[in-house]
Amino acid sequence: MDVKVRNVDVLTVKKLDELAKKQGKSREGYLREQLNRLAYEDLQSIEQERFENILKKNQEILQASIFGQDELLEKLNALETILMIVLDTDMAEINETLDIWKGGNESG
Repeated sequence: MDVKVRNVDVLTVKKLDELAKKQGKSREGYLREQLNRLAYEDLQSIEQERFENILKKNQEILQASIFGQDELLEKLNALETILMIVLDTDMAEINETLDIWKGGNESG
């Protein structure tokens, strides 16, 4: 479809020509690109906002996951301490026993 614009100021046309030349485009190509950008600018804003919301939700989920892992690590450390106290041993000995149960020290 064709679009014609009449009575455009000479200085405006010269400026448009300069801008088009800087981008290595014809005036027509430059104006076509600018009109498309202008026509879809609101859609781009909506998509940008949607993307930012998704990114924010992902960050919140990641943060919650990290927090959950930290809590789990604290509980595992507490269990490790309790195990050492109950068995009256250290972690090296506990790990050695676990390796034997897993079959890691079958040669011994």
